[in-house]
Amino acid sequence: MRKILLFALTAVLTTSCIEDAEYHQIYVGGKNGSNFLVYADQTADTLYIQTYDSWRASYEATWLTLSHKSEEITDGAFHTCIVPMTFQLNDTGAGRHAKVHIDSYYVAQADVYQYPWLNVIKPAGVSPTGQSADFEKYHVTFQKELKANQTSTPVEFTLYQDGGTIYDDADWLTLSSEEVGKAGTYRLVATLTPNTTGAARTATIRLTSAGITTPIIITQTAEQ
Repeated sequence: MRKILLFALTAVLTTSCIEDAEYHQIYVGGKNGSNFLVYADQTADTLYIQTYDSWRASYEATWLTLSHKSEEITDGAFHTCIVPMTFQLNDTGAGRHAKVHIDSYYVAQADVYQYPWLNVIKPAGVSPTGQSADFEKYHVTFQKELKANQTSTPVEFTLYQDGGTIYDDADWLTLSSEEVGKAGTYRLVATLTPNTTGAARTATIRLTSAGITTPIIITQTAEQ
């Protein structure tokens, strides 16, 4: 019976004499480990399969595609197989999860999780309920609360598609730039006027990429 390998790197050496050594090893994952965390406008990533043995891949998700699903390895050498993955845009409003099974001498697995929001780095996302066991129901909000006399806060994000936009709905808040038309990472500053109104106030920054919008909420408390 073959052993099952999940999220790990394993090597086994079986030998009857030193000349007949048999090696079996497999690693399945990406640059950041065996779990792939991708965002709503992200449509590509790379799966790496490192092994001595032939392998075949299988998965059930319709929103994910591997460039190829098998590779024959017969020379007994250690191979690094580079497998581009493509994803559909996630405009469903819910997270989605796919398991990619690699059937080789061992059976390995990689998990792909695609968020329904864009990659907002600052302010950090906050979940009202914490990590949910049901990924489809897991959600976060991106929000920052400032004191009345605080007049700036960073806004950072990564877009994976060209054609992004960002704008706010408050005359007391100004973004350092609204030029976000190219894919890439942006480090902006939101500048605020001191809040002397006597009441808390809220601005919404709307970040959009590939038709998907993620709101960023900035709240400024009332002056004490």
